[in-house]
Amino acid sequence: MERTAGQEALPVYYGADGFAAGLERNSLHNKKRKEEKENNFKSTSFIWAPSQDSPAELSLRIFSKYKDGAAGNYAENNHHKLRLSTDVGFVGGAKAYTSIIDCATFADKLLPQLRELELNHFYEQLTGPVRFYADIEWYAQSDPTHVVEGTKIAFLKAFMDCAEESIRSKCKVSADAAVFRDAWRLSEASNEKKASFHVTLIDVGYFSSNQLIKQLQIIQDITERLTAKNAAFAELFKNSKEKGVPLDISPYGNDNSFRLLHCAKKADPQRTLRPVRITLDDKLEVIPDGQYNYLDYVVSHIPDGEHALVPKNLSDLKVNLNSRRNRSKVSGTPVPLNEQSIPSL
Repeated sequence: MERTAGQEALPVYYGADGFAAGLERNSLHNKKRKEEKENNFKSTSFIWAPSQDSPAELSLRIFSKYKDGAAGNYAENNHHKLRLSTDVGFVGGAKAYTSIIDCATFADKLLPQLRELELNHFYEQLTGPVRFYADIEWYAQSDPTHVVEGTKIAFLKAFMDCAEESIRSKCKVSADAAVFRDAWRLSEASNEKKASFHVTLIDVGYFSSNQLIKQLQIIQDITERLTAKNAAFAELFKNSKEKGVPLDISPYGNDNSFRLLHCAKKADPQRTLRPVRITLDDKLEVIPDGQYNYLDYVVSHIPDGEHALVPKNLSDLKVNLNSRRNRSKVSGTPVPLNEQSIPSL
């Protein structure tokens, strides 16, 4: 493509392995975001490209060392690959696509380097099969007891009970209560003003897409069960962005992103997601490195042999299943992972 007079040159791509030297601009017409871009990025005609020697450019250099781990068709063995995006620091949480890479390679080789360099602002793009997951957050407001450990543990325990009840009511589940009890993975990014958790469910089955979780209205059902169990929970969320709803429903849209473990928002780098567990004496404890499996916290990582969760009643689906933006097939029969409709890049 030839440049016209005054037009800036487009960045060069590393090659067909998916590592671009530029970050795609999320909106060509959003003036506010354009004004708020950081000095790390320079404006080109079509995309945002990292400035030389900036943190964004440095992170891409690190990724380029492992490009062999990301080579190949995304649809092939996709349940072992991560489609990553990074937080570009815009107000509103804008993300830019970065690369596709093997899950284990990211966890074992890349993330330790990125954490050391404080470049840990990465998200997984949820475009295919997913484990059950949830984003939970509320604010202290004028009552600091809302974010004390006892309150958080009481809510998390109630959430896990209600989520199990809801998933069993909506889907065909073979896992017994003991499996469910040990299958929850918690990560926390709380501070003195805000309680913030990500929750992931392993070993119970996967959903063919995050849209299926939305269509079955599982999050709404859990919310109703929570408030029925303890009306006091509603007090925690009166001033939240969800206006009284305990669970954020935004992560269940098309092509949504979900922050990865040991990563932080660029605008709030102190609140890094850390793996935690509830101890036998009801304490929240950070799990030390080496005592957990990072892949358990990756929503889009589906282990070999995992089975699909099938809806009990297709009439429960409240959203048009033929939506042209639905990336994964939703039906009464689970689709094998290697046949999932996931676009290659």
